Amino acid sequence: MINLPELRLYYFGAGAGKVITYPIGVGRRGRETPIGSTRIVRKRQAPT
Repeated sequence: MINLPELRLYYFGAGAGKVITYPIGVGRRGRETPIGSTRIVRKRQAPT
């Protein structure tokens, strides 16, 4: 879940009720943060 006012991503892991949070950034001024579902299609170690 993403909390836009806090600029945090919350990951609710399966099992022991563990919650991990990550800070997020917002794009350029004047452009709203897109709202919707996304998915990862490719991962790369140490991207440029």
